[in-house]
Amino acid sequence: MKKIFLILGAAILFASCQSEMKVVDLVEPYGLEENSEMLDMEFIGFKASDGQWDDNSRVHWGQMKTTQPILNFGQELLDAGIATDKSAVYVGVYSFEELQKYKSKNRYVTYVEIPDFQMKYEITDIADCGAVFCMTLFLSPIGLPMLLVPDSTKMYFKSSVNVYVYDTQIEELVYKKTAFIAEEKKFAGLFRKSSIWSRESSEVGKQKVYEYWANVLANKALEEYSKIKKNPIFIEEQN
Repeated sequence: MKKIFLILGAAILFASCQSEMKVVDLVEPYGLEENSEMLDMEFIGFKASDGQWDDNSRVHWGQMKTTQPILNFGQELLDAGIATDKSAVYVGVYSFEELQKYKSKNRYVTYVEIPDFQMKYEITDIADCGAVFCMTLFLSPIGLPMLLVPDSTKMYFKSSVNVYVYDTQIEELVYKKTAFIAEEKKFAGLFRKSSIWSRESSEVGKQKVYEYWANVLANKALEEYSKIKKNPIFIEEQN
């Protein structure tokens, strides 16, 4: 009987000591070249087509859009001389009908559309196989090596990014570029609520993961914006 209680106690302790999310590999910002010569353009933000997404995607995007790579995106465009940043004050919907009514001081209005967005994950958690069974196995000579298997989360991120530029003078869309993202990454720790023994909320670790993927998405969009100043449409207008 004592052995059973020992196993149960160890199982509870084991299950509660699951490791938190850890982000070791960071994504370097794209790094647009700074330029004080501004295009006659303003950036009004991100359009998420979340009405077409599943519930999980909406939740993940809701967390990702509050990260610094997304919040600072307009400032990146401003520093590069591509567009002034009006993302914090624009309150309209991102439709061509709305843009026709929008009173912009610039000739061009640009925004980023996220038409599809998926973030899925698989966890490797030894404790999930059933605490009593696992600990019984672990306390045997054969099962002890399994204690060395760390918790981990494999994430799959898939999205597309549309960069639009609308000409307010002729009231037409004059530029659209699409980029695709399909990546996977393995993180240490578990992408879920923290254990009672954790000193750091699991939300902190999860937000770091959201920031990782936000950097991936922002870099893809910034890469497309880096080509705008080389586009003949805007070069001619600039001259």
